[in-house]
Amino acid sequence: DIFTSFKLTPNNKGALNLVFYFLKSGRSIIIGNGNNKRITLLRGEPYSDVAIEGKPFVLEPHKTYSIFIARQKNIYQVYILDAYNETKSLESNLVLEFEDNSFIATENESIGLAIWKGSVGFEIDNLIISVFNQY
Repeated sequence: DIFTSFKLTPNNKGALNLVFYFLKSGRSIIIGNGNNKRITLLRGEPYSDVAIEGKPFVLEPHKTYSIFIARQKNIYQVYILDAYNETKSLESNLVLEFEDNSFIATENESIGLAIWKGSVGFEIDNLIISVFNQY
């Protein structure tokens, strides 16, 4: 199980492409995905041409959001909340959930964060990465 949370602030008008990688399993979650509202899970080989789309969530420039990403066993979840309006329940802000039936557990998972070409950038604060649930 892997859990991460952070505050995300897109810098300017333009594309936001934040990629959160699960390196050993070959999965990745893209936040923004070019139009600043797509949340996408890519599964890698042999599923490279099949993206799992989450619910649209518009990420406005200079506004801060709380992002929660978790993989518990073979279930991936992404939650996004307006960081200054966190009174809503976390469950009502689930933007992506996917049960990966082809997932093969590895003893040690590596993760990474990246920015794709064409992204105008963003700021990340309060980054937490853990092997247990921090919701």
